[in-house]
Amino acid sequence: MSGVIEAALAVLVVYLVGCVGGYAARRASRSPGVRRTTQSAPAASGDSAAADSKVDETASPFDVATSMPARPRRANVRIVVPAPPLEDAADLTADVEPEPMASLPFALAEPRDGKPDDLKQINGIGPKLEARLHEAGVFHLDQLAALNKKAAAMLDERLGLGGRVVREEWSKQAKALRPRRAKGKV
Repeated sequence: MSGVIEAALAVLVVYLVGCVGGYAARRASRSPGVRRTTQSAPAASGDSAAADSKVDETASPFDVATSMPARPRRANVRIVVPAPPLEDAADLTADVEPEPMASLPFALAEPRDGKPDDLKQINGIGPKLEARLHEAGVFHLDQLAALNKKAAAMLDERLGLGGRVVREEWSKQAKALRPRRAKGKV
């Protein structure tokens, strides 16, 4: 038991000697120009602000390298500045006509026989996208089945789908659905 206590005391002594030695080494390595100058008593004129101003501003109690970046990072804040109100906004919009979007070569003005096909049968086409396809002039499965790569790219660009037409293989799905549709009519 006494051996454990002796070992603990030896470790404590080594630790304290290391602390004192490190402190002395740091004080010895500090350059003389960095030391603080202090006054023991305030100035005779009674001006304590003048006495405090004699402290060297470049001195620090420890020689520590700063970890601040050379140039600060941009803040992750978005500031929205509202536009000034326009008094005659109605007059400005009345004069400008919207540009018509380029028509697709396979687009129809209206569905054949007055009734469009259910394009929602194709995986990836929901009610909103079906309405957008109708606005673009695509009403029937055979229109989608006849798409080649160039026409698919045009449709994709027109609707802003980011490559979904080719990636989800709408043309292939429409070709597979066409015979099923024909069997249902017979």
